[in-house]
Amino acid sequence: MSALMVEDNRELILDVDVVPPADVQVVAQRKSMAAAVALSLLWPGLGHLYVGRYISGALLAFTCLLTFGVMGRFTSAINAAVSVRRFNRTLDAVAVGR
Repeated sequence: MSALMVEDNRELILDVDVVPPADVQVVAQRKSMAAAVALSLLWPGLGHLYVGRYISGALLAFTCLLTFGVMGRFTSAINAAVSVRRFNRTLDAVAVGR
């Protein structure tokens, strides 16, 4: 474990036990906040995947996919029930009109 002092003199504990060798250069690119937000608006979880939080992004994307799938089936069942009710009312109106 190592510690790093941040600007307001609080200590930030870093859970890093492995230090890269001196001849290895660690390269990390900054990520665009706009891209992360746009991806998250496109589909929940994509922003997490873009940043490199693969597990949380995949879980969020899968959960949303599952939720939308269940909601789609539920909405479809409601629409079917409404259609049957309309059909039966129309049929009853035609039968009474005869």
